[in-house]
Amino acid sequence: MRIESRELRFVSALAENRGFKRAAEKLAVSQSAISQGISGLENKLEQRLFVRSPFALTEAGTRLLVDAQPYAREDAMLLTDLADI
Repeated sequence: MRIESRELRFVSALAENRGFKRAAEKLAVSQSAISQGISGLENKLEQRLFVRSPFALTEAGTRLLVDAQPYAREDAMLLTDLADI
């Protein structure tokens, strides 16, 4: 199984912004894109990562977030560096 960097960015943004609307604004993508990405990742992992109402991370979501944050930061730095060229 492969987890895409985009999916990790979605998880990180959702956790940081505590909701789909703010995460979508931060990443400059549609709420639908984030919702579909998270749903697809949850299906791949066969785990719920977020409780939607009230919004919260599940245990699996917390574990993924902790493990994925270094990769998401590296990915964001790479994108920023490339944008500066």
